[in-house]
Parts: sequence; structure tokens; C-alpha cells
Amino acid sequence: MVDVNLNVGVFPRDITCAVRACYVLFACFGMVYITFLSRIVHIRQLLGNITADQASVILLALALGSTVSTPIGGAILERVSVIKIIRIFAAFCAILLFLEGVFASSVQYWTCVVLAIFFGLSNGLFNIANNIAGVIIEKRSNGKTLMPRFHSFFQIGAVSATSISQITVRLGIDIRFQFAFVALVVIVAALISSCYIFDRENVEKRLNHEEVIQAEIGAIDDSAVKLTLLQKLNGKGLDLSVLLIGLIVCVTTLTEGSGNDWIASGIVEGFDETEVAGLLGMWIYLAVTATTRFFGNNLLDRFGRVASMRACFICAIAGVLIYTLSPFEWCVYLACIFWGFGVALGYPVGVSAASESKTHSAFRVSVAAGLGTIMNIAGPPIIGILASAVTIRLSLLVLLPGLILGFFVIPVLKNTSSRNT
Repeated sequence: MVDVNLNVGVFPRDITCAVRACYVLFACFGMVYITFLSRIVHIRQLLGNITADQASVILLALALGSTVSTPIGGAILERVSVIKIIRIFAAFCAILLFLEGVFASSVQYWTCVVLAIFFGLSNGLFNIANNIAGVIIEKRSNGKTLMPRFHSFFQIGAVSATSISQITVRLGIDIRFQFAFVALVVIVAALISSCYIFDRENVEKRLNHEEVIQAEIGAIDDSAVKLTLLQKLNGKGLDLSVLLIGLIVCVTTLTEGSGNDWIASGIVEGFDETEVAGLLGMWIYLAVTATTRFFGNNLLDRFGRVASMRACFICAIAGVLIYTLSPFEWCVYLACIFWGFGVALGYPVGVSAASESKTHSAFRVSVAAGLGTIMNIAGPPIIGILASAVTIRLSLLVLLPGLILGFFVIPVLKNTSSRNT
């Protein structure tokens, strides 16, 4: 039964309100994150027309912060309320976004680099907390698949952020005012929305793995059992299944992030086209990804995770192959459709699969979500370095080995109500 009697003050927490609140939280994350990335060109100009390599340092600093969020996210969320984490790190993201604009306008490059580390850390923890809030709601929704639709609102927030950036550029509005406006919207929206979500369910008791093993072998002396590092990691939920799920998440988010960064530029460079033609390919890709995520719950509920993800991976492989090798421009636009469908469900499905554990669900979700954030941010700039040696389109062939490997480990996503870890 769905608990509809949980109330905190004047905020009723039924499943419908919680779902809508989670939509807003994912949109907030998309807005604050993409607002920064959408203005990176202008930030380069403000910092004295820094080179592409110097700009990559800022992006890699962002990735470093996100990397740090992975090992600490689960540990924090096992001890602290999900609602508190969302409120704290949504506010940190917003404030750090504004400070990036302030110090970029003051031409303080290394300050921006340091801020990017903390911005990446805050983004990572905000994202992990949102995903945990999402899986809690999904578990209370009588078996409905909700994570893909939650993630579609990340892209709705991203599109909104891009639109605001375009308006501010056209009107010549100072970047500090744009960042301040977005920061205010995110803080207020996250603060209000967090009042309606469910907190982490009290079913993940922090088991002492040493005591479990001692009980099984009848040990009396506490010093009789010396756990290996592998056993301790298993006790935290970091087993082979979550590592394989993490591999799938890494592959799909790297492919997704590479599409976000390079589809438009590849069309412009490869076919000597205008920026408008490149943006058309980008729009097709984003529209298909968002649509697939929004309606993906129906696909997953009907055909199951394994069959659905196999179809997605086949489409992703086809999309990358056609995009990189086709000599015809119209085929590239067709490839954007396959590519967008192929990458849409990997991240949300991976997070849902990682959450299915009797113990340490928060830690497992933090691993999957954190790895996805890292690969989405850090992977595309590395591919960009390769593109300087060959063409952008050919450099994207590097995505294929990961997609092929990920295809063969898809059975690990099979829906189970309680993994044994």
C-alpha cells in the first residue's frame, strides 16, 4: 500500500505530489548544470580569451569534483536525510554557479578552476540525492517504472537553461545577472519541492559485516575473523553486479555526453555546413532522447529491462556507426534518431537496478549515479583531444568498443526485488 498519511507541517506527502516534486528537482539539476556549460564560451572570453586547453582544465576540475562525490555520496546519504542533502547541495550548486560568474567577470582564472571542483562536487551530490529520492518513489509506486521520466525532466531543465542563455546573449545581459536569476530559481524551487518527497526508507540497516561472518562460522573471539578488503567492499554493497551496472551506466552516459558535445560540431565540420544545420542535428538528438525517457517507462514495463536495453544498445551502435561513417548528410540526421533512442534509458535503468539491494541501497545508487556524472562530464573533452588528431566524426568511433562490451553484460540489469548484497 502507498502511504498517503505522511505529513510534515502543511506539506502532504502522497505519491502524486512526490512524483511531481521529483520532476522539479531533476529539472533544477539540469538547469543549474547546463547553465554553466552553455556559457563556457563566454566565460572563456571573460577570462581573457583563454585557450581551449585552459577551458578544458575548468571542465576537468568539474569532473574531479564529481569524481569525489562518488565515494562520499553513499556514506553521507546513509547517515543524513535525503531531503537535507538535496536542500544543502542545491543551494551550494546555485551559489557556486553565481560565484563562477562573478570571478569570471573579474578575470580570476584559477579561482574559477577551484570553484569548478566544488561546483562539480555539489552537482554530483545533488544528482545522487535526486536519484535516491527517485528510486524511493519508484519503490512506493506499485511496480511502476519512473526513473526514465524523472531523467527526462533533467533535459527539460537543460533546454530551459539553454533558452535562457540564448536570450541573455541576444539581449546583452551580464552573465552575473543570468547566473543570479538561475541560482534564485533553483534555490526556491528545490526548497519547496523537497518538502513533498519521501525521505530514505528505514529499511537499509547498516549491517556490521564482521558480525555477520562471525555468526555464520560460530566465532566467539572477535579477533578470530580478519576481513579482506574485498569482503569489506562487499559488505558495503560494492559487488560484481553493481560494478557491471556501473559499466553500463558509464558507457551510456559517455555516449550521451559525447552526443551532447559533438553532434552539432561534427555536422558543421564534416559537411562544411552552417551552425544552423548542426543545431538541427542536435535538436533531433535531444528531442528523441527526452521523448524516449518520458515514455520509456511503458517500454520497460511491457518488455522488461533486458530486452529494452538490448534494443537501445543496438540502436546506439547503429547510430554511432552511421553518424561517423556515412558520406550522406541526411543519413547523419537519421543517425541522430538512433543515437538519441539508444542512450536514453541506460542511466535511469542502471540507477534503478543498483537500488535493488537488501542493504546499502544508497551506496550502490551513489556509485552508479556518480560514475554516470563523471563520464558525462569528463569523457567528451577527452574525445575532443582525439578529434584534434582526426576529424570529430571519426573520433567518435572510440565509443563503439564500450557499447559492444556493455551489450554483453545487459543481463545484470534483470529486475530483482532484492539483491542479496
